[in-house]
Amino acid sequence: MHAEAVKIGARPSKIDLMHDARRALNCEECDARYYLYYDNDAEGSFTHWSLLAEEIITARHPQHTDNVVLSGIETF
Repeated sequence: MHAEAVKIGARPSKIDLMHDARRALNCEECDARYYLYYDNDAEGSFTHWSLLAEEIITARHPQHTDNVVLSGIETF
C-alpha cells in the first residue's frame, strides 16, 4: 500500500500511481498545493489519506517538501 502527497509541479516517488486531480490538498498557512497519488491497495482509503495529507502538509509549514509519503505513518 502506497500513498503520497506530491507538490504541484513535482513528480511522485513511484511510477504507476493513480492521481487524484479532482481536489488539491493545501497548506492552511501558505496555500502550498499538492495532489494525492496512490496505488490500488490504498484507493479504498482515499478519504483517510487525503485528510492525513492535509494535516501533515500544514504541520510542516513552512518547510514544504515536494513529496510527503503517507503510507509509512502509523495511525493512532
